Amino acid sequence: MISSWNILPKTVLIFFLFIFARYDINAQINCQQIIPIINTSSVTETIEIDPNTNEEVRYFDLCLGETLSLNADAAFPENNSTYTQSIEKTSFTWYINNESLYETQNFSHQFNVPGGYIIFLKATDDENCEAATPDQVFVRVSIPPTIDLSVSPSIVCPEIKKTVGSSTFADINFSKNIQNTLWESPPCEDEFSDALYLPDGNGAIYSTDINIECFENNQILNDVNNIISVNVNMEHSYSGDLDIYLKAPNGVEIVLFEQTGSSIWFGEASDDDDSETNPGIGYNYGWSMNPTYNGTMSDGFEDNIVSFIDNPEKTLKEDIYLPIDNFSAFIGSPLNGTWTLSIRDNLTRDNGWIFSWGINFDKTLALPSWSFQNEITSEYFLSGATVVENFMDSITIEPKPGVQSYNYEVVDNFGCKYQEDFSITANAITVEEQITDEFCENGKGEVNLEISGGTPHYSIDWNTGDTGKTLGNLSENTYYYTIKDALNCSYDGNIEIENNKMGLNFDIDVKDDHCKQGIGEILISPRNGVAPYNYNWNNSSINNNQLKKLKRGYYLVNIIDDLGCTGELEMEVRDAQEPEAFFEVSNDTVAYENGSVQFFNKTISESIIISNQWEIDGSTFSREFETSYDFDEMGTYEINLKVTDSYGCSDQFKKEIVATENYFFWPPTAFTPNADNMNDYFLPVIDRVVEDSYELYIYDIWGELIYQTSNIRQGWNGKRENDEEITRTTTYYYKVRFKSLLNEWHEKVGSFVLLK
Repeated sequence: MISSWNILPKTVLIFFLFIFARYDINAQINCQQIIPIINTSSVTETIEIDPNTNEEVRYFDLCLGETLSLNADAAFPENNSTYTQSIEKTSFTWYINNESLYETQNFSHQFNVPGGYIIFLKATDDENCEAATPDQVFVRVSIPPTIDLSVSPSIVCPEIKKTVGSSTFADINFSKNIQNTLWESPPCEDEFSDALYLPDGNGAIYSTDINIECFENNQILNDVNNIISVNVNMEHSYSGDLDIYLKAPNGVEIVLFEQTGSSIWFGEASDDDDSETNPGIGYNYGWSMNPTYNGTMSDGFEDNIVSFIDNPEKTLKEDIYLPIDNFSAFIGSPLNGTWTLSIRDNLTRDNGWIFSWGINFDKTLALPSWSFQNEITSEYFLSGATVVENFMDSITIEPKPGVQSYNYEVVDNFGCKYQEDFSITANAITVEEQITDEFCENGKGEVNLEISGGTPHYSIDWNTGDTGKTLGNLSENTYYYTIKDALNCSYDGNIEIENNKMGLNFDIDVKDDHCKQGIGEILISPRNGVAPYNYNWNNSSINNNQLKKLKRGYYLVNIIDDLGCTGELEMEVRDAQEPEAFFEVSNDTVAYENGSVQFFNKTISESIIISNQWEIDGSTFSREFETSYDFDEMGTYEINLKVTDSYGCSDQFKKEIVATENYFFWPPTAFTPNADNMNDYFLPVIDRVVEDSYELYIYDIWGELIYQTSNIRQGWNGKRENDEEITRTTTYYYKVRFKSLLNEWHEKVGSFVLLK
């Protein structure tokens, strides 16, 4: 690891006297000394000796994403001199690279960006006295190395063990290039602008920018003395023509110089040539709150001027002057950002140049320059699914077909691990076998190998001594082959040629007969063999592959092709099931006043029904699939459904519908239960009702239920339930409930007399 310093740690502490309000112990005579102390609570620190100062420098070395936890302590050498100091009465502020992040005794921060950081600890006691010098530690977050891995060859045979390593004995040569990046803190250098031409103008404003980036984010100007000077190299032929302004990144603008009406020149101007192609000679001027000339530029027009050859006018001498406005206006402005120098040309005379300009900041405002570089302390292969042996500096692999990834890991001097993978492709040879068997021992078998994968070109060796992808004129047998590709990877396979003893194969299309019409058909289409074919049918002398006008039965055919291969087929022609007509109705008995009946077609058929014919007593009333009819006259009607399918087969189904008047109800007014077989029961006369809905209830004069029944044919014999005696002669009451054929509920009530 390399660690270097351009500004020593002691200098860093001196610099922080500026950051922390330039602590002056003589100005705070009542303050007692505080020495902040940083203690570690998570990561072991590393102590290194600065070779330039022999002082100890404390480092914390972390991996990316690691969290550092620290805690603050303090020593009080002057405690109880004028007041009591303690940790409990002390507040702490933690800074990372000048940015205040934590105001707590304990510090915990996750470092997610590699590079270097400086952590400062500031302490303030309850008397608002600050430590003169903060404690500091340095954090080095590991820089990921660049790892470039390669293997040769990168394509191998699958399922074959190979060693991978850098040794000359390795099957696969492994090489690596690992580079560690040097981290350096960003340098803080003075920025200077490009040249800017100032042509004549009447109130025109010309601006030129510089961009400052070398300070910490959010770092602001706390002291006007931190701006050593604002410097410009320029020439212009008439000072009374100009106003000069400086604007900070926060937008605050101050006046550096304003026209005074003087005819003094800046630099050696080219006053006679108003073109941009003939600039004069610029002089170096500057503005500072601690100038080398005790006054503004206007003051210098009196006693700080010079002449140059062949120029009757006077030129302002090169020097550092006071600005018109105080630099204190910039307090609180960010140091980083765009600073703008603007020149207003007020009069339509004279021209000039700003050749360059910049700001000279106090160098102690920036963090010290330092750097480090990690070193790789160990490296090795990682184990994996296809790694069968791992010796750390080499591995033995047995790759599966396809692309295999292997990992190599390195560890740096911070203990941080980094991985990189490399790929080895195991190209497997794949074979598609296209086989044609022999038929009837004709020796016409054939095989063709479609080869892919592996590394072309391929060689093929058969156990027959043949080479090539195709073998022909093969008889029933097993044939073995070996394929090798350009990498000498091999693939072994075998194929079997079979003798198809049945010989011929066919596609068969059978069309069934329908309702014994003799319209069945058989069509045979050969799938192999050699034409012409002879067809020998068991029930036909026709030598043809198609038979027509067939009825139900079994048909056998023997077939011989031109090579003598034979085939035998038996086929059945069925008489397909005829349609079975059937329908259901919404009601088979209706009252003619509301006699609409729905007819639901429930016909079963294997074929398509093309005709539905509905008839009443032999007359067609509908040809719809389902229909309805309103029976508006009493009578008994025969409904017939006749269906016909696409083959002309038909069937019919009949059902009677009764249309009658609505219900009839007549109750007797008296009955005589004296066992003379005449009028012995009270039984209302009722007709044309739904019998299952019938209910009869008998009540005495006090409203007590004494008899009930749901049998439409059973009357009351005059006895109370569970009593053998006839009840007394008096008036009784009935209630009858029933549903009519129109599916309507009715309830009838009345009285009658029991006589003895």
